[in-house]
Amino acid sequence: MWSAIAVMRNFAHNFDNSFYRFVIVGISNTVISYIVFMAAYYLLFVNNASISQCFSYGAGIAWSFHWNRKWTFKSHDKAVRNFILFLILQSVMLLLSVYMIHVLVDVFNNNPTVSWVFVMAGITVINYAANRYWVFR
Repeated sequence: MWSAIAVMRNFAHNFDNSFYRFVIVGISNTVISYIVFMAAYYLLFVNNASISQCFSYGAGIAWSFHWNRKWTFKSHDKAVRNFILFLILQSVMLLLSVYMIHVLVDVFNNNPTVSWVFVMAGITVINYAANRYWVFR
């Protein structure tokens, strides 16, 4: 128990503006991803949501990686190392969020919107901590 308290104290002590920058990058990432999705679907005449989502997700990963590496965490590690760890982390966060939403909505029949907001709030905090202390340390 004392180690958990020490971890939380260390997290709170090191909490700085990087969390707010992380949230700003996340919000801008959502906007960019949506614009790319709609552009791919309607302007490029793809008319296929799955293919459009591939473009959108790829743009979101590139945008988020660039701005989190340069602005949020100001990493000086090798970009290739950061990118590989970033992709691993984002894959894990995706799987975790899908599982949590499945349990809350499909198993326990909770409201999808409330469940999504709850899950994404938790995922954001976990994602921030993992990016700060593992990917862009």
